[in-house]
Amino acid sequence: MHIIDKDLGRTSAMSLTTNSLSPATQSDILGILQREQDRAVALLSSSPSLASLFVSYANRAAALETTTPSTEAGEWETLKNTISALQAEIGKLKPENLYITERLEVAKASLEASRCQIASLKEANATQEQDIDFLRIDLFKSHEEYDRLVKDSSAQEDALRSTISELEVQRAELNETIVQQQLKISRLEHQIFRGLSDLPTPTRTTEFADIPECHMTGDETAKVDEAGEHTEQLATKAFGQGEREAEERGERIEREAREAREAQEQAEKEAKEWAEKAVREFMDNIAERKAKRKAERKAEWRAKKEAREQAKREVKERAEREKAEREASKQAERGARERAERDGKEKVEQEEAERGEEEEMAEKGAEEKADRETKGKKLFASTPSTWGSAIRKDDNHPRNLSQKEQKNEWASAWDFDSVGKRGEASGSPPIIISSIPGGVLGGVGKFDFVADRDSPGSAELARATW
Repeated sequence: MHIIDKDLGRTSAMSLTTNSLSPATQSDILGILQREQDRAVALLSSSPSLASLFVSYANRAAALETTTPSTEAGEWETLKNTISALQAEIGKLKPENLYITERLEVAKASLEASRCQIASLKEANATQEQDIDFLRIDLFKSHEEYDRLVKDSSAQEDALRSTISELEVQRAELNETIVQQQLKISRLEHQIFRGLSDLPTPTRTTEFADIPECHMTGDETAKVDEAGEHTEQLATKAFGQGEREAEERGERIEREAREAREAQEQAEKEAKEWAEKAVREFMDNIAERKAKRKAERKAEWRAKKEAREQAKREVKERAEREKAEREASKQAERGARERAERDGKEKVEQEEAERGEEEEMAEKGAEEKADRETKGKKLFASTPSTWGSAIRKDDNHPRNLSQKEQKNEWASAWDFDSVGKRGEASGSPPIIISSIPGGVLGGVGKFDFVADRDSPGSAELARATW
């Protein structure tokens, strides 16, 4: 029988001496050893202690191959102890193996869940990257629109500034015109005052007291008054007209400036509203897209979660089913092993009982043989001297043999049990156990003692008859 250590790469041989066992017992033992060998090889890689035990078992097997046990019982005890040690080690390793198997199943389920989670995260990452690309495109468009609005606003602002500059120039011109009008009015007033000063004014002084007073007539006084009033009316009219023109021009400039400011404010307001609207639409689009993606991811996550839970349930059910199958297989193997051990024990006990019976029969035969030898010696000791001629005539007579040959001859002649058992075992016809020459009995003749294989008592009858 060969035992192969797959991990250590060694091959050890063990030869069993089972010649005395029956074929059924030997095949049962070989079957048990084969099953234990397969189980040991299967569990060899799961524990270093099992590997060391296997090495020691291989060394012991090699030692058993070189050495021959003293007895079959000792060899069977050694083999039984080795099998018991292997079974004990396997029993110790079974919980560890079961625990490792369960941990491997749990790790496998966890790894599958992690792979599903990684796949979902990769899909979510790809979706987010697509969203980021869309957002970048929208942001680029928004930047372009903002730049366009800024350019338009800058152009409008430049136009308004140029308009304001023109209005400022017109205002300066208007102020200059007002100043010129005021100068004209001042010159007119100066002319009026100078014309009035040219008129003779009556004065009364001590120096000219002797000069007679100059009195104007009514017509002259009326003309002077009329000229003054006319001059005053012209000056008032010119001054009022200048003021009105200046006020109108100032109001027109202020109105144009206000309209320009209002147009600028309106343009800025429209640009701001458009930008806010664009940003709001952009954010609404982003929020809507995010909500949509979130709902899709949530649905995918739920589906994947259900798939993972289903996979976990299937793995758990498969593990429980495999565990039940392993338990059933272990129970069946345990039952078969117990039956094999019980049958082996029964066969061993039966063989031991048979060996005991054989030993008892051998001892009994030895005792009977010793008794027969003693009786034969006494018989020859009491034989008359007249038998000598008859004894000398027969060369096969015990008296003509040496003492050792005589002992062997009498032992073979009177070994009823061993000779009868040989004839009985071989299934031969009746066997002649011994023939005594007739000269021993005083020339009467030769007596044959026959043991019949079908009559176990014939040998006893022959012995009793003798």
